[in-house]
Amino acid sequence: MDAKESDTFRSATTQRRMTMAYYAIAHIREKGQHIIIVPLESSFGAKSSVDQQAMLHSLQVCAQTAGLQGTVVPVWRAGGRVQALAPTEWQAFFKKISWSFIAQCLNKVLACDQFLKGQIIFSSYKSFLSSKEKPADLPMGGPVQNL
Repeated sequence: MDAKESDTFRSATTQRRMTMAYYAIAHIREKGQHIIIVPLESSFGAKSSVDQQAMLHSLQVCAQTAGLQGTVVPVWRAGGRVQALAPTEWQAFFKKISWSFIAQCLNKVLACDQFLKGQIIFSSYKSFLSSKEKPADLPMGGPVQNL
């Protein structure tokens, strides 16, 4: 590959990376139900209901295409408490848990592209954090860079 081809390949790779969002997730089972907890920035709570539902739908589709079973529940911090966009029957569970509990349960990294196709890029959040193959300029969505 000559220098021009190399630059073209690098540019295409960078563009592909720019269309991906990466989320540290907690894929857990609670009372027989699979739950995919996706911690998001606190600003998620200030979004309109329509925008929150759109994000929830996008994350659910992404998780399904990645082969994950369960219902996606976005969570965020508000006033020192955990807020969750969860089904009514799970509200009591999410009112009991803390942000540190969620951080301890992070066990996968979900990558979502602009077409809502998802994949699990690391089956372990800890292996993602310690990976030497992770590019320094890898764009991150959600809390991968913040937890």
